[in-house]
Formats: sequence, structure tokens, C-alpha cells
Amino acid sequence: MAIIFVGVWVGITVPIVLSVVFAMLKPIVMTDNIGISMIVMGLLVALLEGYIGIKLVLPR
Repeated sequence: MAIIFVGVWVGITVPIVLSVVFAMLKPIVMTDNIGISMIVMGLLVALLEGYIGIKLVLPR
């Protein structure tokens, strides 16, 4: 059950958070020709959202 919740949580919130992060950090994203900054930001957001989803299911 926890895996399903975390999957749904990440599936719903990651696109929203990524659009906000990319909009806020648009100058950094636009100056990066290779796209490494987008990959790093995407990974950080996904890991953070997964962590938050796990903490919502299993509070300690």
C-alpha cells in the first residue's frame, strides 16, 4: 500500500514542482547548453518528493 501511495504522490507532485522550479531558475536552465542543470534539478526534486511521500506514509 505504501509503494502505491508513494508512486501516486510522486506522479502527481513531481510535474507540478518541476514546472515551478524550472520557472524560478529559468536563467540557469537557459544558460546551460548541455542540460546537466535540468537533470540535476530533476533528480533532486524526484528524490525530495519520494522522501516526502515516504514520510507521509511512515511518520516516525
